[in-house]
Amino acid sequence: MQRFAGTGLTYGDLPGANDGIVGYETLGCPVNFDDLQLPVAAERPGLPKEIQIVAFTPSSNLAVGEYRASISALTDQGDLEFIASRICGDTSKANLARVRHGKSVMPTCRPAGAAGGEVVTIGTVDWVFGLATNPAVARVTAKVLDHLLG
Repeated sequence: MQRFAGTGLTYGDLPGANDGIVGYETLGCPVNFDDLQLPVAAERPGLPKEIQIVAFTPSSNLAVGEYRASISALTDQGDLEFIASRICGDTSKANLARVRHGKSVMPTCRPAGAAGGEVVTIGTVDWVFGLATNPAVARVTAKVLDHLLG
């Protein structure tokens, strides 16, 4: 899939930023940069070797008390505490700092090889917040669907 051809987007654009499409529950992976300074997935056990990062943006995991008022009903554990406890084993200050910052990625891959199907993951449950009101988000969605449905 050609990276966003025909969408009017270029490297560094943040479609949907004002709509909050990247927020709660995003997909991340370790990221390196190639010779052209484009993002590539760092090799890690469990990640498909042929994964391609189509888009990414920095993201932060929020702790209890840091959420917007609309979702501030969480009182015992925010994403930051949840991730630290699952990945690092506890919510010590050092572990909270370790998992505070990350990246939300939009990857594609063919886990069964060239003969298998292609997987495109938008990488956030809040994508729909920009779909109806943001033309760039709608164009990216259409581009992905056109590519997959060919």
